Amino acid sequence: MNGVNVFGLTAVALLLLFAMLRVERRALWVVLVLLVLPGGIVIGRWASVGGHWGETALALAIALPLTLIWWLVIGRRLPAPTSDNIKVWGRDKAPKARPEETAALRTEVDTLKAETARLEAELRQLKGGSNGGKPPEG
Repeated sequence: MNGVNVFGLTAVALLLLFAMLRVERRALWVVLVLLVLPGGIVIGRWASVGGHWGETALALAIALPLTLIWWLVIGRRLPAPTSDNIKVWGRDKAPKARPEETAALRTEVDTLKAETARLEAELRQLKGGSNGGKPPEG
């Protein structure tokens, strides 16, 4: 028995089992048909041609309890994946604001600019001492 084969087959089996556990339930059949079934066929062909059934069985015997332990300790506490909490990162442009939102934001910006100008003018007037009193010290 070759330890490297057992290690590699165990890693592949863990990958396939974890993929089955962490996929969205609606898409489980897609993962089974496009990932697990072809992987199982390839591993089965490899084991039958090379006579590696013992290594394959040992790898599955190691992967199944490891997956079960992971699921009992960590996996049950993880929220089930759904389309709502799956985030896709890409280079898409940010969504554009609606015209009414844009108009409201522009109005607010103009109001704030006018208020800032009024406050700056009032501050200049106070600093210049033209309010009828002595200019403030400092």
